[in-house]
This record gives sequence, C-alpha cells and structure tokens, in this order.
Amino acid sequence: MNKIDSYGEIRDAILGNKILNARTTYTSEDGRMRYRLDYPVVVCNVPHDQEGWQIDTGPMLVPDPGLSGPPDPDFSSPLPITCLNLGYIVFNSVDWAEIALRRPTGVGTGGGATQHFSKIVRLNGVTNEIFCAC
Repeated sequence: MNKIDSYGEIRDAILGNKILNARTTYTSEDGRMRYRLDYPVVVCNVPHDQEGWQIDTGPMLVPDPGLSGPPDPDFSSPLPITCLNLGYIVFNSVDWAEIALRRPTGVGTGGGATQHFSKIVRLNGVTNEIFCAC
C-alpha cells in the first residue's frame, strides 16, 4: 500500500477504481486515550467541477468518543475501551474527522423512534491517512 496525500492522487485513485484503505488516529475527549482505526474506504466522493473529496465510510465499530470509563460503577474491565458503537467516519482533510453514531432517533409526531446514524461527534487530535493499492 502506498500512502497518497494530494488531491490529484486521491482523484486518480477513485476514478481509476483503485482499492483504498484509510487510517484515522485520534484522542479521547479527556485526552487520556489514543485510538487508531484502520479500515477500507467504501465511499469516497470526488466532484468534477472543483478540487475536493470526502470519505464517508461505514458502518464500522468505533470506540464511543463520549464514554471515558466504565458505564456502571459495579462494572470492571481490564480493557481501556468500554463501549463500541456502529458509526460512519467522514472526513475530507488530514486533520479532522467526524463520526456519525447510531442512536435512537425520533420519528413522526407519535413518539416513535428508530435506530439511525444521527449523533455527529467531531473527533479531537485527528490524523487521517489514505493508502492506495496502486
């Protein structure tokens, strides 16, 4: 896998139907944990009329960025990650990313709910890298 950095390299890889993988590294909200996610790029949008791209990949299991520790005082775990959630990762830059987490979401006026990727969380201390099997 070759790391690609420029817009031209990303555009050529997408339009050439190349296999892409990405790595997102970020810190927890309290700054105590550092996470690294490695994943295949499933969707990457490239407009034809401007220089831009956006990776939008998922669903995948991600550490819940809103939880920093056991959810219950009677719960003990040797693992620093206490909760995983389904989420989509979205970014178009090397230094920021957002995760859309799956949460109960209200529908209609009758008080019903469904599961949807409706909680958007901006990640802290992000580094994104894109790799191409070119």
